[in-house]
Formats: sequence, structure tokens, C-alpha cells
Amino acid sequence: TWKIDTMGWDMDGNGAIDGALALKPCELDNTLTFSTDSTGAFDEGATKCVDTDAQTTAFTWKLNDSTKVLTIMGNIPGELEGDVTVLSATDANLKLSKHIVTNFPVAFDGNLIVELQK
Repeated sequence: TWKIDTMGWDMDGNGAIDGALALKPCELDNTLTFSTDSTGAFDEGATKCVDTDAQTTAFTWKLNDSTKVLTIMGNIPGELEGDVTVLSATDANLKLSKHIVTNFPVAFDGNLIVELQK
């Protein structure tokens, strides 16, 4: 089970956060649990940002060891659904990167870095 630690934009593509996002307490208590059978659960934690959101959302996942791409399939909140690159993984920390392209509310084409901890 992993909890969100830090999230931010990697503006220069070097795998490090250049601009951290201000996360709300209701986001910082969210967890992702990856089970060995390629299933998982996203949990909103003790404090939900939106009261009507489900407490727990199931997902499936697969890891391509050669490319270090983790694919998360399911209706989980945030930007982690789909393909994310595993930048580093230890027993205590997991660092992921996802390429984001958006034009609203501002144009952005770069990487979102998500750092998780146990």
C-alpha cells in the first residue's frame, strides 16, 4: 500500500519535480494498494475531498519490466490511470512519471511526477 507524498511538474524532463503541486489534506491520505494478482484498490482515506465519491475503487495493473511502464486500468481519480513510467522503486518509495498534454485551463505539455511512500 502506497500513500501520496509529493506531486508536481517536471518542466525540463529530468525526472525531478520543478514545481510542486499544493495538495489538500484530503488528497494526502489517499492510498494505492497493488496486489500480487495484478489487482489493486484506490482508497480515499479518512478524509474525502468529495463526500459522494466511493471510498474504495478497484483497478487492475500490469508492469512491463523491460520498459518500466506500469499500466493502471480502472476508474481511479487523478492522472495515474493508463501508462505511467516507473522512475524508481524501493521498499519505501515509488516514483512515477506520466506525460500530460492539456489545453485547459492553460496549455501544458510535460511530465507529472508522483512520489509515493509506504
